[in-house]
Amino acid sequence: MKKFVAVLSAAAMMTTLAACGSTASSAAAEATASAAESTADTAAKSYKVAIVQQLDHASLDEIRVAIEAELDAKAAEEGIVIEYKDFNGQNDATTLNQIGTQVVSDGYDAVIPIATLAAQCMTTACESTKTPVIYAAISDPAAADLTDIDYVTGTSDALNTQSIMDMMFAVQPDIQTVGLLYSNSEANSATPIAEAKAYLEAKGIAYVEKTGNTNDEIMTAASSLVGQVDAVFTPTDNVVMAAAADDQGRHPVLYRRGQLCHGRRLRHLRRQLYRAGHLYRRYGAGGPADRYRARLPCDGRRHHHRQH
Repeated sequence: MKKFVAVLSAAAMMTTLAACGSTASSAAAEATASAAESTADTAAKSYKVAIVQQLDHASLDEIRVAIEAELDAKAAEEGIVIEYKDFNGQNDATTLNQIGTQVVSDGYDAVIPIATLAAQCMTTACESTKTPVIYAAISDPAAADLTDIDYVTGTSDALNTQSIMDMMFAVQPDIQTVGLLYSNSEANSATPIAEAKAYLEAKGIAYVEKTGNTNDEIMTAASSLVGQVDAVFTPTDNVVMAAAADDQGRHPVLYRRGQLCHGRRLRHLRRQLYRAGHLYRRYGAGGPADRYRARLPCDGRRHHHRQH
């Protein structure tokens, strides 16, 4: 079982670590070495995995598809059978808790939750059985209380807020006011929004906050920023992403003054998520879950994507 959890850790790892440089390479080498030592542990075995997606939107869909592809690849590579089933909580805690109860009752060997609320609910559901939980796409694991739990590990897709802001002002140095668009129900947004405010206050730049908790509220908030601000910053906010996908290009998303971000740019970002998912295999399989957890970015170490 330890080797199997390590296989899942490898399959969940690269979703949010597409560009972590030497840290990624080092982990890959260690994982490959560990794999060679423990191949017998998983030979001719079968496992059941629950993939629990918080809600439908294109970015999370791409992560799920990539994880499934890598589970298939890992199963073939390691000579094991991995049966997985998809669940979707529709962004509802009650539904996610029901899924958690079902997953434990049905005896799944491991759970891969995608996004913060899903990870929190699965962690609670699996507490009594200590069923391994390997999460993906969590921006701030520490703030979400997902660290220092012996049966929980995963990856962080934390934003490098300063880098994004630096780029914004490099492109448009005369920005006077920045819009901050996010959902106040999204735990992922709290840290980057606080960082953005601190950055702007230090530079003496004004900002306007707009929030919403539904698709309609987010699109109304976005529309209200037009004419008020010179640029808009939004973090990796699932509610905002879902609203953008649901809008299907009817309303352009303000990127900066003079440019509008339509579906083409969003599709490009989704392709990058899928490519990140397919880099999982570079990590190989190896070692028990607690050994992986020591070098995964879930214990307060924030690994940032390179900004392009």
